[in-house]
Parts: sequence; C-alpha cells; structure tokens
Amino acid sequence: MTVSFDCPNCGASVRPSEVGDSSRCTFCGTHLALPHPRRGLSRKELETEREQILVREREWEAKIQQATKRGIDDVLVPPIGCCGIYFGLFVVGSLILSALGLKASQRYGTVVAVIAISSALIGVVLIIWRREARRRERVVALERERMADRSLREERLREIEADLHAMDGGYSG
Repeated sequence: MTVSFDCPNCGASVRPSEVGDSSRCTFCGTHLALPHPRRGLSRKELETEREQILVREREWEAKIQQATKRGIDDVLVPPIGCCGIYFGLFVVGSLILSALGLKASQRYGTVVAVIAISSALIGVVLIIWRREARRRERVVALERERMADRSLREERLREIEADLHAMDGGYSG
C-alpha cells in the first residue's frame, strides 16, 4: 500500500521520498516535512535509515558540484552563437545594401561587416553572461533546497538517536 499526502500549497498528492522524512511537490515545488512511521522500527531499520540520511548530504554536495561544473557547452555555445549572430547580421546588412543599390560600395560593405562583427562579439558576451546567471540561479536554488532538507534530516537524526537511546534503556554504554 502506497501512502501519499496532500500538498498544503496546491493540494496535489505527494508520495514520501525513499527516506520518508521529506519530499518535494512535483507540481508547485513546495518542500514538505512528512510524518514518519515510528512504531515497530527495529534497531537495524533505525540504523539503516540513519545511514541513508547521512548519505544524502554527500548526494547534495554532488548535485551542487555538478551544477557549478562547466562543460563542453560552455566552450562551444558562445562561439556558435557568435557565428550565428554575425552571419545573420551580415546577410541582413548585405540584403539592405542590395536593396539600396549600394552593395558594390566597399565602404558600406566594410561598415556592415564591422557592425556585424561588433554585434556578434556583444552577443557572445551576453550569451556567456546569461549562462553564468542561470548557473548561479541553479546553485542558489539547490543550496536553498539543501538547507531545507538539512534541517529536516537533522530533526529526524535526533529522533532516531532518541529512539536508539531508548532501545538501549537510556544507557550510553
């Protein structure tokens, strides 16, 4: 039997994550603390859950590192974008010069080329700037999720430690 909960923000059905103490609504993105079934958990189940919770911090670290990593797209996209902008502006400029009957003029052709190259270089800078802004936004969103998840994990770890301590009869031997 699969247990699900209603999202308090949008009312969508939310299923618990693999650890069972938090989840994220797939519709609105709300981070939820879900009740955890505590009755009948054995020491082994509690210790396994504790290990899963501890592994999640490393998983968050890997997600954030992946989001900050730069790849082949960062090297290829700006120059390709530059070429596309240059080619498009050069073609448009040439068509305008042809329509005006000035295509044979070297001076106007040079002006079109300078404008196209300058615009393409500005385009590269804007492409790089926007990609970096998106990367920063992704990292900030992941950090926010990580902090929300961390507080839920720490709370659940305290509960697990208290349950384990109670199983030991309150002794820390």
